[in-house]
Amino acid sequence: MAKKTKTNELTVIERETLTYYDGHPQHGYIIDWPEVFRLYNALGCPPEVFNPSTLPIDAAAWFVLTSERNTGKTTNLILICMILWAKYGAVSAYVRESEDMITPKEMKNFMNVIINNGYIPKITGGKYNGVRFWARHYTFVKWTPDGKKEAESDPFLWVGSLTEHETYKSTLNLPTCNVIIYDEFISSSSRPNLFISLCDLHKTIGRNRHGLKLFLLANTTYYYHEFFRELMIQDEVINCKVNHSFIKVTELGTKIFYKMIGDKDIQRDKINTEYYGFDNPRLKSITGGDWAIANYPHIEREDREELDRSRYILFNGLYYRIDLVTSERLGLHCLVHKASSGRNAKVIFTIGEIRERRERFRYGNEKGLDNFLWRLYDRNRWFYADNEVGYAVEAYKNRADQL
Repeated sequence: MAKKTKTNELTVIERETLTYYDGHPQHGYIIDWPEVFRLYNALGCPPEVFNPSTLPIDAAAWFVLTSERNTGKTTNLILICMILWAKYGAVSAYVRESEDMITPKEMKNFMNVIINNGYIPKITGGKYNGVRFWARHYTFVKWTPDGKKEAESDPFLWVGSLTEHETYKSTLNLPTCNVIIYDEFISSSSRPNLFISLCDLHKTIGRNRHGLKLFLLANTTYYYHEFFRELMIQDEVINCKVNHSFIKVTELGTKIFYKMIGDKDIQRDKINTEYYGFDNPRLKSITGGDWAIANYPHIEREDREELDRSRYILFNGLYYRIDLVTSERLGLHCLVHKASSGRNAKVIFTIGEIRERRERFRYGNEKGLDNFLWRLYDRNRWFYADNEVGYAVEAYKNRADQL
């Protein structure tokens, strides 16, 4: 065993002999997380970025981290993955939604911050100074001054996509993987049912091993995202403030840690005070505050004649009623509200599995009232009770367009 030290001085990281849960390799191996975090802190990362050593790593299996801006979440968790390789030979997993997000072109500059700050020689004891991405893996590489490859390690990071999770079942073998990072999991155009795909990928990688940590990262915040509902933390996320966190234990005992990471940059706080000290929710995307959602056309008070209230949207477990109305000023248009249920609906638009006769896939029938309502949407004739409803409808439309 490598000698432990309580100082933050970075010494050569020695490869550990693995110690297994219950003495069985199939049950997974034990990570000395305090020592891993000590090694991370010894790298000297800037204090204003996200520090993974602050996480209650032994208190949960799922870690959901969101912020309005880039706070170094991904970069610093990749540094943790590098340390795990140096100390345990671990090959971690980095996951995006689809294949087009992990092409060599897209991944070309992925490690630039780590390389430019000289972290790789520190972690590898000077053996390597760069990385190479090939065949879905990252390896450490020693490049000569003239750009030639002098030495190369075995892989430290596997890269994959959720849309291809089925294809990995018979080929993917990562017996030392103890970290899965699903990056940029929040998007208004995300495909449906990705949570099940992520769980399936976790099962493929983890088999029946203990100790594997899942990190879900996003640089945007939308608290009606399906992952929050699937993780059963939606209500808590809505009420969570910047730089606050919580741990949720489901009824079946699964533990999820969530944190909304704020900006630690003191200079940015000064700039916000100097230039952006206005009570306008749309400024939160600039200043970095609580939840920030785009501004959508709202319902205004005026005399209207109601023509139809029979169509609903079912999205992420929530119902939204579409009221077709007319007014002297706007003519025909739609008002969209959140509904407590779909009990009064005659037609329910959904991108999920059809479970009853009232439900219609995507936009319903190509003729008649269904088609007319969605043509009004395309003409920007839909108005919303609030921005959250507007975002939900936009997210539904973006996903439906992909199906």
